Amino acid sequence: MNILQNISLLYFDVFPGKISPRLSPPTWALTIEIFFYALIALGVSRSKKITTLWFCTSLAYMVFTHVWELGYGYRYSIVLAGTLPFSTGAMIFHYYNSSWLGAIKSYGSPAILVLLLLFIINSGIAAIASKLGLPSHIKSMSFYANYLINSLVIIILGGASFPFISSKLDGGIGVYSYPVYLTHWQAGFVASMVIYGVPLRGFNPEGIVSFILALLSCFVVSYLIIRIIDTPIENYRKKVREKANKQLNSDAKAAASAPVS
Repeated sequence: MNILQNISLLYFDVFPGKISPRLSPPTWALTIEIFFYALIALGVSRSKKITTLWFCTSLAYMVFTHVWELGYGYRYSIVLAGTLPFSTGAMIFHYYNSSWLGAIKSYGSPAILVLLLLFIINSGIAAIASKLGLPSHIKSMSFYANYLINSLVIIILGGASFPFISSKLDGGIGVYSYPVYLTHWQAGFVASMVIYGVPLRGFNPEGIVSFILALLSCFVVSYLIIRIIDTPIENYRKKVREKANKQLNSDAKAAASAPVS
């Protein structure tokens, strides 16, 4: 069963991250993503009303986890943890052109820098709170604040560009982001084992050297994944899409020219 799950990158557990071993440790999140992609395909976000109900239900679930003092995993690594981010994305899609979002979109690119600064500050607060053992509700507040910050970034970027970043560079970062995500754990482990013979991490000279080698190897492997796997698949998808569009246009022309009985 583990072999099948590693091949498919689908882990059959309510907490996918509990399945072990995983050849690519971060891939547990794919199970959650595919679960909600399937729900979206089945219509869970097909209208504003249904999406709003889904979003409200997601908020209720998060509140439930706090009221019943469930662990962080119930808001992060369980399959249901994906319900709030996915429903938030669906809400943005349906309400993006609403007048009440117009003021937010009007701030444009400069607002992105402010939001980025708030993101860093917010993450720093959560890290310090965790290090000092402060009450857990501080980390929870940072957790939800990042939902809001990221949502605002997405809304603004819908009509603006990231400051000081060209669209070409932005696209390149996007292409590399997922392969890097899938391979960074393995790259870090291999780099550390090759240099030191043991897995190391942390902000120290050995950890920094290991990090540099891992970063380089991660980008090399990601480049190969893009060239060997991603690019051919994307080219095939384009051909299929173009063929489907031609057929749709042909059918539409035939229907338009057909005599009315």
